Amino acid sequence: MTNAGVRDADLNRIVAGRLIVEFVRQADRVGHRLLYQVAADWVVPVFQSIEGSPDERWPASPALQHLHFETQAGRRVALLVGMAGRSHWSASVSTDEAGEALIFDIACRLHSPAERLGSEYRAATWPADVPRPALEWSLDHARGATFAWQTGGDLQQLCASEIAAPVTTICWRYTIREAYPC
Repeated sequence: MTNAGVRDADLNRIVAGRLIVEFVRQADRVGHRLLYQVAADWVVPVFQSIEGSPDERWPASPALQHLHFETQAGRRVALLVGMAGRSHWSASVSTDEAGEALIFDIACRLHSPAERLGSEYRAATWPADVPRPALEWSLDHARGATFAWQTGGDLQQLCASEIAAPVTTICWRYTIREAYPC
């Protein structure tokens, strides 16, 4: 696979319309931030994933430590794996077929009862003179637990509840897209 014509800044990104996910190293984790392309040469952070510490068994977001990119069906896909405590995590991040939304597909293989599972984000500081884009966050699929979005203050959280026993792998998939007015 070649990166000809790809800028260094774009190597850790997946673009869906004006919404961009950028993967960033945070201590022993690979976190990500959602960026918004305000203009051709101006990209602004919108949300940052909340990562756990190396000693946290049940972090706020999936414990992902290794990142690999590949192309599937003509689309760039990020593949991630990691672990916290004895639980193993995997994720794929890609765009929808139209290239307008980001799709996060997460799994956690449990080796003990989960204290918490989910994906959490904190809103970034936004320039006062620029209208903040409206984002649509949707849960597409969940297996092994019930998930729900919770929003409060500057947080956006997808939290698991009612984790089915004795399920050993919990999966959830969610989509983030720019919300357009009707």
